[in-house]
Amino acid sequence: MDLFHLQENYTLVLATCFIILVIYYLSFLYKTITTPPEASGAWPIIGHYKVFNGPNLPHVTLASLADRYGPIFTVRLGVRKVLVVSNWEIVKDIFTTHDQIVSDRPNYVAANILGRNGASFSFTPYGPYWVGIRKIISQELLSNTRLQKLRHVGEIELERAIINIHELWREKRDEQGKVLVEMKKWFGELNMNTMLKVVAGKRYTGGDGEIDEEEMINCREIIREWFHYFGHFFVADALPFLDRLDLGGYKKATKQVARDLDSMIGKWLEEHRQKRSSDNAGEVNDFMDVMIQVLEDDDLAGYNADTVIKGTCEVY
Repeated sequence: MDLFHLQENYTLVLATCFIILVIYYLSFLYKTITTPPEASGAWPIIGHYKVFNGPNLPHVTLASLADRYGPIFTVRLGVRKVLVVSNWEIVKDIFTTHDQIVSDRPNYVAANILGRNGASFSFTPYGPYWVGIRKIISQELLSNTRLQKLRHVGEIELERAIINIHELWREKRDEQGKVLVEMKKWFGELNMNTMLKVVAGKRYTGGDGEIDEEEMINCREIIREWFHYFGHFFVADALPFLDRLDLGGYKKATKQVARDLDSMIGKWLEEHRQKRSSDNAGEVNDFMDVMIQVLEDDDLAGYNADTVIKGTCEVY
């Protein structure tokens, strides 16, 4: 009887060990298959910044790394791990099957300051606010009906831009009837004029009798600074423990740009509210009118209506 129990216990121990070994090897295999490789050349603390500090542009360096490590791999930028994907099928799978995972946003310095602590839709982390504001944007701002109603704005701005370039030709053409035009600037101003007109009923260039020239110049300067600091590298993004030092004073300058932008958009918002309180209260001319109509005085996931409207309009 004792021998039978001993054999039974021995069999149980062997079976348990076998199951543990199988689980261990399966987990190791799963980890090997699903974990993207990390590029070599990372330094302690700074990560792969040394790799990107070479003679080639960053996109060329990433292309060479993709040739070496495949269509999906990781690099480390300071303490942050970054996933790099160069295959459209993998990208499609990420943004469809796993879209909730990549819908989150990292807490970068510029995004936190210029994005109103997550109120700007492009920089807010995934959560109740993200879901709520995404619903408003898809159903109200970017719906087919709304875009059709605002279609004339693009047509008018394109016609105006063509007229301006024709006027330039008439004034500055040479003996051969030619004039030099910087098309990059022309297309840039056309896009900005169209976007600002759709969002807030304002223009970026080409003032007329209805536009305050000083306001337009101030608007151009603030928008340039906004884009500049959003694309600027902050040391604290890679090494968060250096955030308090504000190396270079860029954080202070970014906060000033955020205040200037808030003041400018706040003025536009007040103008829209005053216009809606007049006889044209039901008229909707741009995105800011739509946001005022939808939100009114309601809060959204902890953000007040003014913050949501400003944060949503400024990212367009």
